[in-house]
Amino acid sequence: MDDNQTSFQFQDLLNRFLRGWIIVVLFGGIGVIVGFAISLFLPPKYEAVASILVNIDYGRTEPLELVVEDRILDRVWYLIISDETYARTVEELVASEGDFDAWSSIEALRDNTRLDARLSKWELIGIHNDPEIAVLIANTWQEVVLDRLDEAMEHAWKAQTLQGTSFDVACVEMLVAEKLDDVLNCVTLGPEVDPAVLVELREEITSSHGILPMINYEFFQNAIAPESPVLWPRGVLMFSGGMIGFLLGLIRLSLPEKRIKTKIQN
Repeated sequence: MDDNQTSFQFQDLLNRFLRGWIIVVLFGGIGVIVGFAISLFLPPKYEAVASILVNIDYGRTEPLELVVEDRILDRVWYLIISDETYARTVEELVASEGDFDAWSSIEALRDNTRLDARLSKWELIGIHNDPEIAVLIANTWQEVVLDRLDEAMEHAWKAQTLQGTSFDVACVEMLVAEKLDDVLNCVTLGPEVDPAVLVELREEITSSHGILPMINYEFFQNAIAPESPVLWPRGVLMFSGGMIGFLLGLIRLSLPEKRIKTKIQN
């Protein structure tokens, strides 16, 4: 394709746009209307945010590599979003509020929650069409999480006591182990000890979910009812619909025109 042909095609597209700009505007307007219509049928979503603080206490340990920090904090993350944590949250909600579709099952509750980590501030977010229900989910989840962290930390300290100085090698390996199974295998790397102590140690590590005593956590704030929805904002839907319509209009103008020749037979 030479430059003259390219220039001709560009000029042809430009002429089509100048002649048919009304089509582009029409498609864009239809897109805005469609976006507005969709916003009317989508129920509003509210997010209520309860939060806790989670970090590593460097008064109890030497500086760690970032990858080790991530693995230690990941154990807290997985505890918070574990099936057992959600199951307890469902039980608490049913006991206090009765049956409801938002917590009818673990899966239903997962669909109405989200965990966000913003540095040391971890946000436990309840999501629902009703802002009060969103608050209830977030605050109940937070209470269960703090209780589970208390339980895990109690077992972590017991494991620390059992380890003592004779398990220094095992402790180093535990810091870098990614999975709880790896942590349990690590305790066998230490010196020979009483098998009963080793069994008890493994039980305490299992009950601690691999969380180490160097973790600090505390309550930060309860959720309050949000004043406005944060999902599916009408303006974004209308703008997106308008842009999609605009692009469809441009595509329509760029399609090659078909000419039908009719032969007239005498």
